[in-house]
Amino acid sequence: MHRMLDLHVHPSLKMYYLPYLTSSFHALVYCGKHFNPLSFRTQYRHLNKSPVKVMLSTHYVIEQGFVREGIKGPGRALSWLISPVFYAKLRRSDPWKVLMGMMETLENSVPNTNKFVTGDGKRFKMVRRYSEIADLKDNEIGLIHTIEGSHALGYGPGKGQSLEDFWKQTEERLEYLKSRGVALITLAHFWDNMFAPQTCGTEIVPKEKDGQIVGTPDDALFHMKRATWQWDDEGKLAERFARKLLEMGILIDLAHTQQHARWRIYDLCEEYKRPVIASHNGLQHFFNH
Repeated sequence: MHRMLDLHVHPSLKMYYLPYLTSSFHALVYCGKHFNPLSFRTQYRHLNKSPVKVMLSTHYVIEQGFVREGIKGPGRALSWLISPVFYAKLRRSDPWKVLMGMMETLENSVPNTNKFVTGDGKRFKMVRRYSEIADLKDNEIGLIHTIEGSHALGYGPGKGQSLEDFWKQTEERLEYLKSRGVALITLAHFWDNMFAPQTCGTEIVPKEKDGQIVGTPDDALFHMKRATWQWDDEGKLAERFARKLLEMGILIDLAHTQQHARWRIYDLCEEYKRPVIASHNGLQHFFNH
């Protein structure tokens, strides 16, 4: 049995989008009670001391819809003012190309990190098959590719591309991801995609109102979009996509997915004898505890 850190660790998010940061886990960035957009959420000096043996490293491609609409007007204006080239790139970037870049960035971080490890320090190793986990040495930490948001495979049929052509492309891309060692995909995230209806992921924060502490959406700077479609709606690929993942042995993560879709995925996981994964958030809408 190996200790595993869950998927909500995004080292490639900062390494890829902020290339002036070294693609290495040795990078020292503040990660505390105050928000820091440069945080990797984990650093080598902590991992080296921890019992973690395997880390699911999630690639999150920032959605075009979120960049164009989710960021509130003042935030968009500020983005155009401070970094117009970078913001414009986010608005038009191809999600599949970004995903490929993130995977390369994570893989490149392994030698970049290991070359500065001395003595008995732990070294990183990419893990692409379940059997390779058992082969990890005592001083090794395995990194596994996972993806948050199936939009990374494409937003939908392109110009002149039919839905069936888009599905064929999706199948080919899934086969490629499997060959690269992707073990898990979170179906939904912050904005609409073709493969699963997402819940609203806007963070709930405690605020005082009339002497009572109540949960309030923290949407001053940005908001998330709740899908308005259902699992079996025409023109969507939810059932086909989920079945394909389970057939291939790629695990499905239910985070950010609406309740009616979760119940269908439970049935599919039972049919294919696959485990149900609910990694982090997306529950507040259903269980206000």
